[in-house]
Amino acid sequence: MNMAFKCRTIKNAVAAEFGITPHEMDSRNRTARVARARMTAAYLCRTTIVPELSLPNIGRQFGRDHSTIIHACRRVAELSASDPKFAALVERCRSNVTNGPTAETMLRQGWHGEARL
Repeated sequence: MNMAFKCRTIKNAVAAEFGITPHEMDSRNRTARVARARMTAAYLCRTTIVPELSLPNIGRQFGRDHSTIIHACRRVAELSASDPKFAALVERCRSNVTNGPTAETMLRQGWHGEARL
């Protein structure tokens, strides 16, 4: 599986969990919800799924500079340490990437088929 596909998979899972579209994550939108989703996806790309991918390469996947990815990783780590709800959200995103989305996430996104429980 190539790195761009892994990053796209992460972005899709995080977008679903945050209730936004992947297109919004790629946009220049700087609202808190979109920015946090983007930071979370960058953090997961860097720390969990694609640790061998360089910061500039991750930045390219998000249309951002490598320094923005550094900031995102630090910010998500800080928020996770100080906000248990945000930490749980990050872990749900990580789980959705590795295990597939939960039934709750699929229903929130309007998916009405049989959920894998």
